[in-house]
Amino acid sequence: MSSIRVAVRIRPLPDMPSPSKSNIQKHGCVSTLLDDETFLQVSSGGSETTGSDADEQKYDYVFPPASSQSNLYENTAKRVVLASRDYSRDGTIFFYGQTGAGKSYSCFGDILKAGNAATDENGVVVRGIRELFEEEGVQRSVSFYEIFKERVYDLLATTKASKNVGAKIPSLNVRTHPTKGSWIEGAAEINVDSADACIDAVRKGFKQRAIGSTAMNEQSSRSHGVVRLKNVRKTKGKTPIVTYLTFVDLAGSERQTDAKTTGERLKEASSINKSLSTLGSVIFALGKPGNDREHVPFRDSKLTLLLRNSLDPATCETCVVVNVSPCPKQYFETTSTLKFARRVKMIKGTAGGKFDAGPNPEVADLVKEIGRLKMELTNKNAEEANTTTTVEKDLQIRQYARRVEQLASSTDETFNRYRAKAMEDNYIAKLHNATIKNLLLKLQNNLNQDPSEDDLATLCEEIDILRRKTELPNPEIGYWRMKYEESVSDNNEVKSLRAVNENLVKEKQLLQQQAETQQALVAKNQAASASNETATAREAERQIKSLQDNVESLENKLDGTTKANQTLSDNNAQLKSHLNAATIQAAKIEHEMSQASISSLHDKKDLEDTKAQVTKYLATIKMGKELVAKLKHDHEEEMSQLQTELFQQSEELVRSKDESDNDLKVKLAAAFKDNAVLVQRLKSITEERDSTRSQLEEAVTTIESLEADLSSARKDVETEMMEREAGHKKRTNELEAENARAYERADKWERIAEENTSKVQTLTQEVKRLNKKRSDDAFELENLQEDMDTMTSNVKFLQGENQELEEIISRLENMQGLDAGMSDPLEQQREFEEEEEEEEEEEETNPEDLLMEQRARQVLEEATLNLPPSPPPMETSVYEDAMPDENVIPDENIESGGSASSPPSASKQFSPVVERRQTRRSVLGALPDNE
Repeated sequence: MSSIRVAVRIRPLPDMPSPSKSNIQKHGCVSTLLDDETFLQVSSGGSETTGSDADEQKYDYVFPPASSQSNLYENTAKRVVLASRDYSRDGTIFFYGQTGAGKSYSCFGDILKAGNAATDENGVVVRGIRELFEEEGVQRSVSFYEIFKERVYDLLATTKASKNVGAKIPSLNVRTHPTKGSWIEGAAEINVDSADACIDAVRKGFKQRAIGSTAMNEQSSRSHGVVRLKNVRKTKGKTPIVTYLTFVDLAGSERQTDAKTTGERLKEASSINKSLSTLGSVIFALGKPGNDREHVPFRDSKLTLLLRNSLDPATCETCVVVNVSPCPKQYFETTSTLKFARRVKMIKGTAGGKFDAGPNPEVADLVKEIGRLKMELTNKNAEEANTTTTVEKDLQIRQYARRVEQLASSTDETFNRYRAKAMEDNYIAKLHNATIKNLLLKLQNNLNQDPSEDDLATLCEEIDILRRKTELPNPEIGYWRMKYEESVSDNNEVKSLRAVNENLVKEKQLLQQQAETQQALVAKNQAASASNETATAREAERQIKSLQDNVESLENKLDGTTKANQTLSDNNAQLKSHLNAATIQAAKIEHEMSQASISSLHDKKDLEDTKAQVTKYLATIKMGKELVAKLKHDHEEEMSQLQTELFQQSEELVRSKDESDNDLKVKLAAAFKDNAVLVQRLKSITEERDSTRSQLEEAVTTIESLEADLSSARKDVETEMMEREAGHKKRTNELEAENARAYERADKWERIAEENTSKVQTLTQEVKRLNKKRSDDAFELENLQEDMDTMTSNVKFLQGENQELEEIISRLENMQGLDAGMSDPLEQQREFEEEEEEEEEEEETNPEDLLMEQRARQVLEEATLNLPPSPPPMETSVYEDAMPDENVIPDENIESGGSASSPPSASKQFSPVVERRQTRRSVLGALPDNE
């Protein structure tokens, strides 16, 4: 039996980690399997959960967060689109889920950004339109409307001034028809001849949808959007085939506490939740088996009224894409959404008012299925006009259609014949009354005839005997009179039992019809699902074979029905079948109650339905008893009247005895004959009464035991319901308390996060300040290092000067004997040395040098404690390379501050030393060489 396909798509989160390499993929509170694309597990905890806390389900397909738009379309919507395009079936695709779960993205994608270009972000609607328009020669039109606050607005009729002014456009009405289904009266249908034109029309309507901002979604759709494509296939000389492909983007369910909606947004959310709740009720009602299915509330909402035809898997290829969020905070909304998906998967069979097909539902469904198959084969014949095989198959289908029609007519005749036979049973009691009346009439006719001499002699003897008997009290007559009265009452009981039997036979026939209806629906849905798999001629052969099996099963059922109805002529067999049916019904109810006792909380509705069935069955039994009592009373009155008439006739005969002996003989003879007949009849009736009374007593005993069992079962069901309600309330309170604790923990963690954020900001500022100080100290350390390098180069420079002084001294010593007219060289040398010592003392006692040295030491100590090691000092070779040969420094370099690598402060600091060096060099230049 075909059913609605259900797929689940998980929305990715911004901070979701990359998938692990294990088989189980964890996405927040949702887990999937790599090797099983239909498995889904939901757990309230953050870790792996295996137990009662985990909810494991299998669906037709599960799309993880990393799935693409193309993967979604290929595995869900493409099958529906091809069914509408190639097999002339209606198709519907739903997108359901809470607000912000990705429904509109899955449905429309980037329709506002990408234009008509084919991109990876195209939604199901755009991809489906392109797939649909690959077939040419079909007239197509598109309509786009929304359901906003339980009002229907056409999004293609006119342009809105803003996105939330739906009330400015007149709302449209929803119309229904028993065969045509539901439609929007006055909705615009734009004819489109290409995929781009159709996408442009959908984009125009999408811009007009009612959109609002909530705490959960900045661009939340506040209405249900419906895109409907109409396909008209025209064949020459034949009726056009019209199919519809529908895309439904449902508004997201939301909680007021999470969405934080107020005012107009709160009213919109209330309307959305109401329509979605009605949709859930319809899904729940359709998910029940056919026998337990009651009223389906399609008319409680315009959404369900419009989607009535789309929820019938027998006539419409339907797929539901359920969007969920893996966020642990949305655990309850996710589980509620998945519960809706499970209910959708339970829908099987025909929706709406098509469940009760009349007295012969299997024949009507088969004829309807044959008509659809003939239409499909007719279309194939138009494409393959020269194919002989297709024509032969068409002829075979026509033959089977005629055969099914003959079976339908024979079935009607059979039902009429059995109904007439049942009516005969109703008149059996009346036949007994008519027999008695005929006897009375015969008695009167005998009084008017002239008897023969032999008859008169015989009658005279009998009269003498009767006279002797009548003169004395005759206990035998009283005994048979009493037997006759008892037979009358027994006859009433038999009549009442036959009436009860007729009701039971009708109930049995109704149950058989329902069972045959279900079997026919199974066969029809199998044929419908098979017709969707391929468009070749082999599909038609499989359908013909399936139709043959259905016809054979129908013949078998007709034979079984004929045999069963033949046995209904026997009252005893009818009574036994009634008892068996009642026993089976009681066992079925007990089985349903045992299943209800172990079901979960969401089976509460099933328990209520079981209770209603028990109450209905008890009411039926009570009604049957009342009907039996009424029939018994009516029959007693009728028999009492007949008995009164009989006694009156007897009294008239007795009174007429004194008037004439001959007349008395004739009357007594006729009365004696009639009495003998009545006695024989009374004996047979008495025997029937005894057997019927025993059976009736057994039936009454069985019914009383069943009533007692049903009463105890009803009490058990009520007790179980009370216990379940108490457990449900307890569980609800626990969940509310747990939810409150969760919110408290969330608030606590938010406060802690805010405190940590402020601390992090403070530490960040402190780190920035320390980094700035570190950079300043490093810069100062570099300057000091450069100063130290300069001082090192100056020390080397002074060492070179000392060497020069030693050379000067050596030269002076060599010149002592050469210049006698000069002053004593020893005295000059002594003066020279005294001047140098004074200069060295000045250099050692220079306060600026001491201050700079102390500062350098202090900075070096701080850098050693707080800062990383300073860069290595510059090599003195820089200064040595900058010096000219023979240790001579040009004057222009000294005046300009030294080499490029020497800091200006060093040149200013050692300017007196340089001047003294120049003086010494001038002296040395004036001195002659040692030679």
